[in-house]
Amino acid sequence: PCPAGTGPEANVEKQLRFQPSGQTQSIIDLVVVNTTAYAPVWNTERNGMAGNFGQINLKVNLLIGFRFCFMLADTNDEVNVSQWSMTFYDFDSTWQLGEDEVLLVNPKQYASYEVSNSTELSIATTSDGLKSFRSATYGTGGDNPDDPNDLNQQQSDRSVTFRFVDRSCFDISFGVL
Repeated sequence: PCPAGTGPEANVEKQLRFQPSGQTQSIIDLVVVNTTAYAPVWNTERNGMAGNFGQINLKVNLLIGFRFCFMLADTNDEVNVSQWSMTFYDFDSTWQLGEDEVLLVNPKQYASYEVSNSTELSIATTSDGLKSFRSATYGTGGDNPDDPNDLNQQQSDRSVTFRFVDRSCFDISFGVL
């Protein structure tokens, strides 16, 4: 999915690999690769784990495709997982420039999604059938969550959880537009 040479070494695929990524019988990694051109706003050294969360920094005004796959640890062998969920946190807009964080996903990939009853996300279906989740309120670095198991109401209101059945991978597009 990533063009050769976009990694830190020539002809090596650039990827983020998170370990461990869940409770299964096998040890698995969650591997993330870009499926379209990627441009960071800062140094890519900031990508990876940031406390209890995975983080990918993005340049504004670009919609970037990503593929998330479960793979056997330290391999590129995909692992199908019967049931699992993934939450995306901290959808907020910049007050300085008015840019919104946007996630697009094909609804055929997930079984369901969940947001809080008082969600701050704007949820719509695009003309090409993708589900769109867009920030609808301003945020600051000071309101970012620290622990996914200890969210305040505002942090819950700025997240979306997807539930998946019998999948090894899923694709999204994400941007700050």
